[in-house]
Order: sequence, then structure tokens, then C-alpha cells
Amino acid sequence: MSRKLQKVPLTKRFIAYIIDWFVGSLFISFPMVMYYLYRTNDVDNVSNVNIDIINNEFGISITLIIGMISLLMGGIYYFIIPLKNKGKTLGKSAFDFKIVNQNGTDVSFKTLFLRQIVVYLFLEIYLLSMGPLFLHLIELSTNINLSFYFLITLIISIVSCLMVTFGKHRLAIHDRISKTRVVMVKNNKKDNRI
Repeated sequence: MSRKLQKVPLTKRFIAYIIDWFVGSLFISFPMVMYYLYRTNDVDNVSNVNIDIINNEFGISITLIIGMISLLMGGIYYFIIPLKNKGKTLGKSAFDFKIVNQNGTDVSFKTLFLRQIVVYLFLEIYLLSMGPLFLHLIELSTNINLSFYFLITLIISIVSCLMVTFGKHRLAIHDRISKTRVVMVKNNKKDNRI
């Protein structure tokens, strides 16, 4: 099934990415903030809560539990929502585009999992708001310094962004590995405003 796929304007893709980063961050932060508020009732400092604050205040055991819950929330936003919404996150929905296979068909569970979880969490960690949290939790639980790995994945993330910006087909590394692309979708909704 081959059909003409309309490329996404770069500006809209970038804005959708910012929306997804922001909303994804809210999903990920929610368990940390709620636990912090439950334990401290400190509303004044809630905007500063992160995994290091949780670790300093409540110890490594609670940090790992809250961190895993935060990652699950990130998985809901970055994987479950697009899986249930035919390849669309909130940012992509706002601009009428979605993730599809390179031939234009809807992505499967396996393909979306490879793209949104495996590649992002292990190669392009800086492109999802849950990536740095994932590596930081590994550092906290193993006492292994992953600074070199952070640097490598930062370089990979930058290269991926450059591929989207300047590449002939505008495919990021995660698109090439998972054989996906981001395309415009027809909006069949009629405007019913008076």
C-alpha cells in the first residue's frame, strides 16, 4: 500500500515536539510532586521537585520506586497514548500529523515500542523528557557514573535533530531504525462554527 505521504513542515514539527516535551514532563513529574507534597506539605518548593530532591529527602528506596512510577507515566504519554491514538501524541494531534510506517500504514505495537521506548531511552535520551531520568535512575541504583554515556547519547540526539532538519527525507535516527516517519494526516472534520 503505497501512497503519497505529505511531509510535516519543520516549524510545526518543532512546536509539536515542544508541546510533547512539556506535557511529557508533566506526566513524569506528577508522581514526584504528589509524593513530595504528601510527605512534606511544602507547596512553596513544589516547582523545584525532581528526582534528586526526592533522593535527598526520602532515600534511595523511595527514589527508585517514585522514579519507576514516573517512568511508567512517561511510557503512558510517549507510548500508550500514540498507540491508542493511531500514532498521535497531543503535540502531533494539535498539528494534524502522526507517526506511520515508512509506507504510510499505521504503526504496530512492536514498531512503536522500538521507536518510542527502546531507541529513545538507549540512543536518543535527550529527545524525550523521560530519557535523562531513566539514565539517572540507573546511576543512582548502581553507583556507576554514566557521564560518558550521557555525552554519547547527547551527540546522537544532536545528530538525529540535524538529520530531521537538513536530511533529504527528514528522518531522525529513531525513524530510520524503526522504519517510521512523521506525516501530515487529512483532517476530515468539518468546521461547524456559526
